[in-house]
Amino acid sequence: MGLFESIVLIIFMIIFLFLFFWPISIPLLIIYIIKRNNNKKLFKSMIIKDNKMNFSDINSSKLDGFDIKDISKLKKYLYEIFYKFETAYNDVDYNTMFNLSTSKLYNLYHSNIVLNLKFEEKKIINQIELNQMYITDAFSTSAKQVITTVIDISYLNYNIKSDGKVVSGSPTKKINEKFEVIFIKYFDKNDDYRCPNCGANVTGSVCEYCNSKITNNSDFRIDSIKKIV
Repeated sequence: MGLFESIVLIIFMIIFLFLFFWPISIPLLIIYIIKRNNNKKLFKSMIIKDNKMNFSDINSSKLDGFDIKDISKLKKYLYEIFYKFETAYNDVDYNTMFNLSTSKLYNLYHSNIVLNLKFEEKKIINQIELNQMYITDAFSTSAKQVITTVIDISYLNYNIKSDGKVVSGSPTKKINEKFEVIFIKYFDKNDDYRCPNCGANVTGSVCEYCNSKITNNSDFRIDSIKKIV
């Protein structure tokens, strides 16, 4: 076979492969682009740049009007909410996540879980260990109370495929990160909350349609979690 015939054959094979695989390759390319863009948007919405290296607790006088006025007890109470939420996220426990967060944060984390499941991936977050926690701001109005915290933790954070293969992160080496976590408590009933299982309006402590347990809307919930970089 001469050079000309070889070139023609190679061109023919390229054209054949393109015509054969384009119905598969193009949808895969589109899915990849969507996933990459969604991950970028999610990542950008969950980070905060902060040049302040030293954090400190607020003066306890700023807790006037709060049920818990002792900073140490308030830290313990809020960290428990944060820990339960992260554990529920790891366990894909939508009901607990819903009860511990505002609709904004719940929808953000729920979308991330759904996106990972679509691509047969799962984020693993476990062995969470608290290093330090600060209450950096707090204010109270007639409608709500807001507390801003900085939570410094060590934990395992990695992604696995459905077959158990690790695709990112490390299942053995802990990372250390700081997060700005904002907690919010509403005094009036928030009609935006819906049952995480069936979507019905929440009217009490138990969904009247599917019997899912719903926590009190007046409890503190996590409104945002942003990694400090």
